[in-house]
Amino acid sequence: MVDRQLMLRNRIIGVLLRDARQRERRTMAECADALGVSSGTIQAYEEGRQSVSLPELEVLGYLLGTPVSHFL
Repeated sequence: MVDRQLMLRNRIIGVLLRDARQRERRTMAECADALGVSSGTIQAYEEGRQSVSLPELEVLGYLLGTPVSHFL
């Protein structure tokens, strides 16, 4: 049950991240550069296949002009 809830939460955060990135007209590569990860990692975050850490979420929030609380 907990795994299922975490998977759902990852999907929700991913959708919110993608929406914020697209709203700010940022590319996956720009987000990846800000975190020091690959574009594939950003794609995995947006698809909910991988969890994004709080420090990474803070960096992305700053880059995208979106408060972290929007994603939580």
